[in-house]
Amino acid sequence: MTARAESLILDIDEARLAEMLALVGPACEQNLLRSLICDLRSARARLLQAVARRDRTVMRDQTHVLASLAGTFGAVALNEAAQELDARNPSGTAGVDASRVIHRIDRLIADLSARLAERAR
Repeated sequence: MTARAESLILDIDEARLAEMLALVGPACEQNLLRSLICDLRSARARLLQAVARRDRTVMRDQTHVLASLAGTFGAVALNEAAQELDARNPSGTAGVDASRVIHRIDRLIADLSARLAERAR
């Protein structure tokens, strides 16, 4: 499978990500990818903690962070999953719904990490 086909499955808008990387330039591409990965990992950890504690305020904060971050580089499915989780948050079903968001985050982290490794060569 080509990188392009894989990214469609992972739901990264290649044009938007390429535009972001072009804006920072070749010297800073790795830093941008590291930053995206770090932000995703941080939001993932905070979301898991919030779900475990049933802390709806923190869950709402993290779904907003994830929706914004996902929108930045065109991860539409993560953006939608985060918004859906936020909408369901008051109903108490968030723990079940969070697994979908976590799965999307994990896939994006893996994809961005692979891109980072390719640029490091």
